[in-house]
Amino acid sequence: MDSNVELTLTATHKVTGKKMVYRLIDNQKMILLHPITNESLIEIDFSNPDEVTFHNLTQDRTLDDAGKCVWECSRQCKGDFICFASCSAGCATIII
Repeated sequence: MDSNVELTLTATHKVTGKKMVYRLIDNQKMILLHPITNESLIEIDFSNPDEVTFHNLTQDRTLDDAGKCVWECSRQCKGDFICFASCSAGCATIII
């Protein structure tokens, strides 16, 4: 990817209407951005389809409940990026 181009993905939860924006790092990692401040909140690594990992990029938020939600939701995604983004969009409302 060209270093002068930033690729983002916006996912909208159908029920809540909340929009989540992700900065795509590469084809295996993305960062969840705060919807108002664009602060980097969570780095999500789904390089292993059996275990998605989350790294908190802030000091003031906990990921336990949101992580459990995404883990359960994304079990059937099997590495599908759009499926995973949909799960994380719904579950991220726990921390945002």
